[in-house]
Amino acid sequence: MKRIFSILLTLIAALGVFSCQTEKDADGSQYLAGPALEIISKEVVFAPQGGSGSIVINTRETVSASADRSWAVVTVAGNRVTITVDRNESLESRYATIKLAAGGASAEVTAQQFGINSAYAWDDTYTFPYGGGTLDLPYGESGTVWVDVSETNWITAQVDEENHLIHFTVAKSIYNYERVAHVTVTIGDDYTRELTFIQQKNPAGLNPGEEEPVEFTVQPAWTPKYIQPTDPKDPMSTVGVDVAEGQSGGRYFIQVVTQADFNAAGADEQIFLNRNAATWAAASPRLFRASSTLEIDKLQNGSYRVYAIGVNNDNKVNYTYAVATFNVTKVLSPYEKFLGTWSYDRGGIEDIWTITEKVPNQSYNVTGIDGNTVITAEAVFNAADGTMTLSAQSNLGENTVNTDAGEVTGQAGIYGRILYNGTEYYVTGSYPIFIATPNADASEATLAPQAVSTNVGDFDIIGFSLYTIVGQSAYAAVTKGSLPATIKHLTQGSGSDPGDDPGDNPGDDPGSDAYSKWIGTWNAGSGRTITIAPGEQGKSYLVTDSGFGGFEYVTLLDSSTGEMLFCTQLVDEYDIDEYYFIGIDGNSLRYGDEDQDYLLARGVLSANGSSMTISPVKYMSDGKEVQASAVTILDYQTEDGNGYDQGWYGLNGIDDLTLPATLTKASSSSLSVARANYYDMNLNRFVHATRAAAPTKSRKIQ
Repeated sequence: MKRIFSILLTLIAALGVFSCQTEKDADGSQYLAGPALEIISKEVVFAPQGGSGSIVINTRETVSASADRSWAVVTVAGNRVTITVDRNESLESRYATIKLAAGGASAEVTAQQFGINSAYAWDDTYTFPYGGGTLDLPYGESGTVWVDVSETNWITAQVDEENHLIHFTVAKSIYNYERVAHVTVTIGDDYTRELTFIQQKNPAGLNPGEEEPVEFTVQPAWTPKYIQPTDPKDPMSTVGVDVAEGQSGGRYFIQVVTQADFNAAGADEQIFLNRNAATWAAASPRLFRASSTLEIDKLQNGSYRVYAIGVNNDNKVNYTYAVATFNVTKVLSPYEKFLGTWSYDRGGIEDIWTITEKVPNQSYNVTGIDGNTVITAEAVFNAADGTMTLSAQSNLGENTVNTDAGEVTGQAGIYGRILYNGTEYYVTGSYPIFIATPNADASEATLAPQAVSTNVGDFDIIGFSLYTIVGQSAYAAVTKGSLPATIKHLTQGSGSDPGDDPGDNPGDDPGSDAYSKWIGTWNAGSGRTITIAPGEQGKSYLVTDSGFGGFEYVTLLDSSTGEMLFCTQLVDEYDIDEYYFIGIDGNSLRYGDEDQDYLLARGVLSANGSSMTISPVKYMSDGKEVQASAVTILDYQTEDGNGYDQGWYGLNGIDDLTLPATLTKASSSSLSVARANYYDMNLNRFVHATRAAAPTKSRKIQ
């Protein structure tokens, strides 16, 4: 029987205050490890003759431990659990489960003791991935162990006489073909065993017939670097190498490659250098000895590697090198700072503005105002001070809105709003509504309102909206933006945002990356909306559910799949009690606590991003597999004053969200609307919106 041994290294990133890493504990539950019971180390594999091992726990609570087998004796001292085992007289290995508990949290660890003739349980063949790996084989006590690996140079063996283990190490393969080796193990005078080791091919490795690789060694005297330009108009990029004072390292040349090219070649330094270094040397225009810099064509945004590679006096590669990685972020011109995707808070609704180039260095196209992704307005760039001005505009195109009596279609326009004698009016005509000023890194911009003159006086603009004009009637979203305000950059206009396709101009495809697609307002049916706003950029979101009375919780982005993760979570947001976002399984409540947060559901976007489906995730609880049928918020009172846990209570007026749930992306046409009064600059007077035929009632925007 073949076994595949591999090494998996998992990098777990902490996302804000939540980290919904899907793992399984001893009973199969998906959980997030908390501080109450954390296993720091464990030594629970024993040789046939017996011995002692330990488990170290990080906890402030009192630790208890027990074993389910009498041959394993468990003792506890502070946070250390010691396991002592006697000699194993059987031929086969034996196992014991060590149960740990501390402060309400629990865990299980399996202890193993090898049998006196464990070598007979070995397989004949072992298979390894091309990345290499390790293998420990136990053996009995019958004599001296000899391991012959002379047939190969990619397997090493070490005998651990104290623990009766043979430790094999398989090196990483740099070849694009499978390799096989035979290893002979001799124990005492009368036991010999031949084992077959197979290593899978490296898809990016060297092919048969390619030159045998030569090992490149790092030259510590060299420190490659990238020099960030400060002038956005500079047509060159600069790289260089610092040579340590008092050292040389010899002659070298400088080579820059993209990280993508390196990854495509297998991300193996030795293979990459063996394949390319000689070609680079032949094409290199300059050689250096001391610290130096080299100008090359302007680098586009992205990740790069800069090499210093040593050469002999005959300019042949001498197999010494140094390497550094760097990222290129374009220095934005004042005009470019506005390009990209921006977030704007419009009365609790998060609008996404997309600003793209119209006339280079002069003007922009702006979509997304009042949530409308069809109507595009124009903004003007002010080269003198690096600001952007959005003015009132009419006849931006036909727009349809829902009214109380049905759909109404008319011409869209963007206008500023004023306050006159306690009533809000919008003002037609053409005039500056606001001036946007970006901060230094273009991460946000302030919107400063302007003033407008009428025949009844001058007024400060207090906000702006996208109106649909039908005759003398005007319709606009009830929720509206106010001024002054701040907009925040979601994707920079430098072309570095994940939504830009290779070769695109900056901002051509902003907001289409996996993170931004979720942001916006979603309809859940029956008038219920769920608003997803940016949290930690690229990682988490802030979610407000109208069905939960405006309660805010956090969801996470699974960057590997583009899915949204809904986890149970503790929120200390109110003075009374503690609130959890939890799942319901029928009449049985399944919930997280301060130490474990369960992965409750996953959200999946449709192909065009217009809808999402939230589906429950199965997990283990109390020894059985369950899944949520709904999500809700429950009130948890930790104690009743007498030290007793009071349990869970549903909050009145808060509705469950039944799973699976399908939500659709909201647009401006799906929002409730109201007609507004306006100031007509052609008539030079205020005009009250007359009742149109379609609506059954009208009201002023208050």
